Amino acid sequence: MAGDEVELLRAHLRSHSILRTNASTPLRGRNSLPVPWIFYSWGSTLTGTGIRLAARCLLEKLQVSFDARQIAARGFTAQPLLAACVMESEGTVRGLAVRDTKKTYGSCRLIEGCGSRDEPVVIIDDSISSGKSLKAAVAALESEGYQVEGALCLVEFPWRGGTEWARALGYRVETLFSIWDDLKMPIPPYVPTWRRIAVQWETGISVPNDLDPTTAARWAARHIQCTGRVPLPPHRLDRPYRAGGGIYVSFRNAVSNERIGRDGFWHFNPLEADVCRDIVLATAKTMRSPRLANADLDRLKIGISMFGDLEPVSPSQLDYDRCGIVVRSRVYPTKVGGALPNTQVFTSEVEQYRHARAVNAQIPAAEPHELFRHTVEKYVEPGTQWLPFGAPDDRAWRRDLNLGRVLTERARRVIDAAVAGTIVEDAPLSDELVPAALNGVAVTLWRNGVRGCWITWDGSLDDCLKRAALGALKDPRFAASKEAKGPMAVSVSLLHDRESHGVITAANAARKIRRGRDTVAVRSGSLRGVLLSHVAVHHNLDKMTFAQWALRKARIEGNGDSAVWSTLQTSTWLLAGGNVRALDFGFPVREGAGDEVGNDQALRMLADYIARHRREDGLPAYCYHPVTGREVVEGTAGRVLHALTAMVAAAAVTGNEQLRRLGADALQVAVDGIRADDELRLELPRLRGGRMAEAQLLASVARTGIALESPKIRSLANGLSKMLQDDGSITPSRRLRPSFADHDFFPGVVLLALASYANASGDLSILDRMERQFKWYTRRFRLVHPWGMVGWHPQAWALLARLSGRSEYAAFAFEIVDWALQYQHLRSGAFLSDLDPEGMSFHTAFLAEGVGEAARLAAELGDDRRARQYAGSVRLAWRFMQELLIGPDDLYCMANPILAVGGIRGSRTTSWVRIDFVSHTLEMLLKLHDISLDNRSNHGASQSEGRVAFL
Repeated sequence: MAGDEVELLRAHLRSHSILRTNASTPLRGRNSLPVPWIFYSWGSTLTGTGIRLAARCLLEKLQVSFDARQIAARGFTAQPLLAACVMESEGTVRGLAVRDTKKTYGSCRLIEGCGSRDEPVVIIDDSISSGKSLKAAVAALESEGYQVEGALCLVEFPWRGGTEWARALGYRVETLFSIWDDLKMPIPPYVPTWRRIAVQWETGISVPNDLDPTTAARWAARHIQCTGRVPLPPHRLDRPYRAGGGIYVSFRNAVSNERIGRDGFWHFNPLEADVCRDIVLATAKTMRSPRLANADLDRLKIGISMFGDLEPVSPSQLDYDRCGIVVRSRVYPTKVGGALPNTQVFTSEVEQYRHARAVNAQIPAAEPHELFRHTVEKYVEPGTQWLPFGAPDDRAWRRDLNLGRVLTERARRVIDAAVAGTIVEDAPLSDELVPAALNGVAVTLWRNGVRGCWITWDGSLDDCLKRAALGALKDPRFAASKEAKGPMAVSVSLLHDRESHGVITAANAARKIRRGRDTVAVRSGSLRGVLLSHVAVHHNLDKMTFAQWALRKARIEGNGDSAVWSTLQTSTWLLAGGNVRALDFGFPVREGAGDEVGNDQALRMLADYIARHRREDGLPAYCYHPVTGREVVEGTAGRVLHALTAMVAAAAVTGNEQLRRLGADALQVAVDGIRADDELRLELPRLRGGRMAEAQLLASVARTGIALESPKIRSLANGLSKMLQDDGSITPSRRLRPSFADHDFFPGVVLLALASYANASGDLSILDRMERQFKWYTRRFRLVHPWGMVGWHPQAWALLARLSGRSEYAAFAFEIVDWALQYQHLRSGAFLSDLDPEGMSFHTAFLAEGVGEAARLAAELGDDRRARQYAGSVRLAWRFMQELLIGPDDLYCMANPILAVGGIRGSRTTSWVRIDFVSHTLEMLLKLHDISLDNRSNHGASQSEGRVAFL
């Protein structure tokens, strides 16, 4: 490429393609906020000099870096570049125009032009940032059968996600200039927010001294509203306060609790904090809200959140119940966002982190950023009540078993007396037992499911409890079920801290619900409906469905957009078999869960669960809904095969020959289901096959030895090996659209299956083809760190390392695990992955399988520090998984306890059990068992004994 033309283009872009904001040309970003400048390629590409230079430079880069000689463009700004490149090439390059949607008349095409599907295509554009336009162009071209080689752009905005996404899928991305390094656009430094609050100070008038923070804020707010000027800060407050991390001021309606305005700022340097000044500035910033301009401040109440010093942490150190967080981009430091603890809307560290980073800071996942944690102290005006959100969650009383016993036993005595025809003469319960704003009481009777439920409002604690207990006993909806024999468990739910949302849409009401923590109430005229918090979890309802159930219960027709909604925090205790347990997310809280179930006992429980759910053909049912007793037979074959393999492996460890035989027979059924007509495929009744299932079957056979010598299995292995593409990717077909293929889960299973087969059969020829795959997947992982690679890939690369002696394969397995451990929550043990929207799920066991295999490899290599660290991670994961293990304490709400016990719920906020939830947990425990054996066998051995030799 002629260097002088590149320099001329660089200068032309700098002079003509940067728009700067001014009074006559205000500029805004995609978030509608003002920005100082934007890249505006029109200024150059719609001039003769600029478009000629751009076309020449792009064409030379195309010739040097790509094989393609046809180019495509999508969007307005790319079209001048497309036309100029085609013209400047003098017929050596063809052009394609990509529409947003297929034209409905005329050519009726999505891709315009005379292109060839037998030749690669390069997408050109003026810039690449988030990659949204590039992704749409790739998807459109590939859907029409074109092969996309990559992308070529004038300017790159690094770390915005687009380049990383494309390169992680094997597309080549080339750009002429970086917006920062080449065009020298300045990255604005972060200026503390308090310095950027432009205010007109009131000379000579200051907020009085010795006030508490909220009274000082109210004094300042009144003055600002009346005069438009900001009073000077007081010299001192009523006592010392600490807010080294910043201050936020909030105004809410004193009656409805509706938020009217909230604003403030953080301090990254605690030495810049000044509590007196910061209260006044945060109040002034909050008063800029349009809703506060003419608001009646006497009808509002004020709360102030003071943040402790911002502490740099990793995601593993998050504490949603107690600490707020702040996320700041390392690339663009003005991108900052935070999230408070114990907030409305969500319930986990994953959601808190995602909200701060992606929603508030607008930082893409690939953009380097730093994470901070801070404490929160909440101060509210004297004499007012504030919803317990945005501050540390004081749940001590909500898990107080003594309080729970008082409440549940009182309800039990009321019920027993009513059955006996007598009256309870105990002293009434004191309202002071409950340190919260009590709104109602619910009593639920349980025997293999709900056998009565009643909610009461308006009255003392004792009065509400008695009425609710009698109502549950007489609940006509469950009259027939009460005739069944056996004792009934009793739960008491306290409904407190109601938040009224007013008339809002059902969708907005659903967004406010904390699934498993909030009871929802809806009313329209005389129609009313209430659903207790556990209903969403027990019946696996998402937030919107939960709201719709409430509408149906209230018999409100339509979508409920004219209804009045509210949510109530819910604290529940269960009395069953003489034991009292606090419930959270609809199930008993397991304090110190790590010591409750031994590993060997758990192995038997989980393996037995799989065996109990076998059907007539020996294959287990796909999933089970334990609360209703509904079993779902149909599903994906791969997950069922994974469960059978885990059951056979567990049977070998526990010495259960019957289980081993049952699993072996079922796997033979699967092998018999391989069909070899025109193309090899797996067919099993009621189950969906596919390449993933075939890969899982090969892994199962290789691990268990069942039918290993079968010609079908050799054919299966040969078919899977053909999925190792020449470019290094692993896809079922070379022509499969790369942007739509699964490049994480499926390739990991294929790698593990082929490595396992090589290990079991002794045929190591597959190792000769691994180098390209190794390069492809290391590049993908380092660019985008997909969580889908963390479960399978460490297992596969660890085995490949053993078979090949390649140290770099072992290093890659360790690299994946080391990255993942930053996201293992130290308090709960769960991995804070993006595989589940709410984060705390069975995926922790799946990910821990990879960690466990890496621990074994580290031990074999003599890397004792890493082996201990990884083993500790698996034990921590098991501690979390016991929260999801269905044990004796959970059976009160389940239709068939025998079928339910030993199941693994999908997450904290669901009750359903898919068969692979169980098998992934079982495999994790088997890894933990193997780690313990390795530690015992290597104890006292020399460094050379029991180790793997690596190249």
